[in-house]
Amino acid sequence: SILVLLALAFTAGVGVGLCWPAPPWAAALSAALSVAAIGLCFAAGRARALVLVTALFALGWARGELAPPSGDRALPPPCPRLLQGELTAPPLVLADRIRLDGTLEAWSRCLDGPGGAPVTPTTGRLRVTVLSTTLPELRVGDRFRLRARVKGFLPRANPGQPPGPGDPLFTAVVNRPSALMRVSVAPDRLAHRFDLLRGSLGRFWLAALPPDQAGLARALTLGESAALSPAQRQRFRRTGTAHLLSVSGLHLGLVALLVLGFWRVVLGRIPFLVARYDVRRAAAALTIPGIWFFALLTGCRVPVFRAAVMATSVLAARSLGRRAGAPEG
Repeated sequence: SILVLLALAFTAGVGVGLCWPAPPWAAALSAALSVAAIGLCFAAGRARALVLVTALFALGWARGELAPPSGDRALPPPCPRLLQGELTAPPLVLADRIRLDGTLEAWSRCLDGPGGAPVTPTTGRLRVTVLSTTLPELRVGDRFRLRARVKGFLPRANPGQPPGPGDPLFTAVVNRPSALMRVSVAPDRLAHRFDLLRGSLGRFWLAALPPDQAGLARALTLGESAALSPAQRQRFRRTGTAHLLSVSGLHLGLVALLVLGFWRVVLGRIPFLVARYDVRRAAAALTIPGIWFFALLTGCRVPVFRAAVMATSVLAARSLGRRAGAPEG
């Protein structure tokens, strides 16, 4: 169809522009051809299609030169450095290592010997892998310092797309937990208590199940999809069920139904309450704290928070005796 032909023309123009940058008059040519195509939009015959294809090719050719030069996105060579960063996610304990995600705040020049060097401010994302299953207590907001060999990665981007915030990603590997030194401690918050509980449940799954099954349990119950092995993630992608690994409204809805059913059964077995109150309304009210507990336990991501707000609205209406339905008349 004509739409496929136009898409191919634009893509071909972008490819040509990446190999042979367009001259300054290419943008003016594409604009002129676009105006001509608008004038011919009601014309019949092959002239309209030819002008449209040429205009989109010229537009893609001019677009190709908007890609940033490779020098602007060059990374420093890998080398040992002193790093300082801030933890932005709870430590993820895996079967044989611990992963720390944070922001890189400062680093030193490349170190040639055992001594140190002053650090200078910088920006980027930082991922530290500790080859151990024990780690000093660290929580979100803590600042830490370490010495390790650093390697940088640039994110994937479309041609002409500028680097996003927090780019690039720097990675480092340390062999022992003592290589990390906590510089400052974040203020105590309620979220930290749930982070500790999530870490305890993750260690419970690791101790109670084989590694593959423990990773699957952590992904489905705690939203820690990084605990899955590469082979498991590949199988979920091939079967089109990778969305099950992301804790969202579906998981929260199932938890809400289970908690609601639990309270209905428990309250329905108390004759005193059954004789004086509507246990269904009471069960709906008691389910609200349960869904927010699950939301906070899984990190309260945006899909979970949105689903928790909607579920709270429905359960609150039921606890007040309101019924859903379209107005009559």
